[in-house]
Amino acid sequence: MEEISEIKRRLGEISNTLHRIEGELAKSNRPATQLEGAMVRTLRRLIELYYMMIDYMDRSQKLYNLAGGDDIKVWIIRTLYKHGEMNVFNLTKAIKESRGKASRRIVAKKLMELEKEGIVSMVKRGREKVYFLNL
Repeated sequence: MEEISEIKRRLGEISNTLHRIEGELAKSNRPATQLEGAMVRTLRRLIELYYMMIDYMDRSQKLYNLAGGDDIKVWIIRTLYKHGEMNVFNLTKAIKESRGKASRRIVAKKLMELEKEGIVSMVKRGREKVYFLNL
């Protein structure tokens, strides 16, 4: 995790440096500065995209670790994060649409485990049980 933080820090520094160079090139009166500026801007955007990819991978790893490496738990957390509170039926349906398969029984079991771990909470609304993230 520290390595990823260091990579993100360095990418941020590179992006800031490229942004500064871009500004200096914009002030210059040399004829080639438009091309140089476009190249620096493109490089800065690539660095920013790489930063976003590293950040996504870092957050995905944290989510996977939070779910104890359990694929279904990851899908439950991801789906609740995306859609907000849901009952078991709708949650199973949404996971099936994204993942391709999901069992209502397994989703209910994993929800109970996540609830014991304090990651999700359940409230009753009439006869319906609705789950939401505690994150």
